Amino acid sequence: MHRVTSVATGGLGAVPHTGAVISLLAICGLTHHHADLDLFVVAVARPLLALGVLLGLGTTVGAFRAGGGGPRATIPPASRRQ
Repeated sequence: MHRVTSVATGGLGAVPHTGAVISLLAICGLTHHHADLDLFVVAVARPLLALGVLLGLGTTVGAFRAGGGGPRATIPPASRRQ
């Protein structure tokens, strides 16, 4: 679940007023108007595509199903506890 959350929030750091975006635009000599589509593709579309692929694989492979997802610790029945 942590990986899904990390991928889902990947686009939140690319809002147009962050220092990284402003520095990138200044170095490249671009304005927000000229770089909007490129920033959208890199910061929003690709993380959403990766999230869709991750959720699709998790659903089909079984990581999100009740019985799948890896080893689980088993608790012994009350009659076997000491």
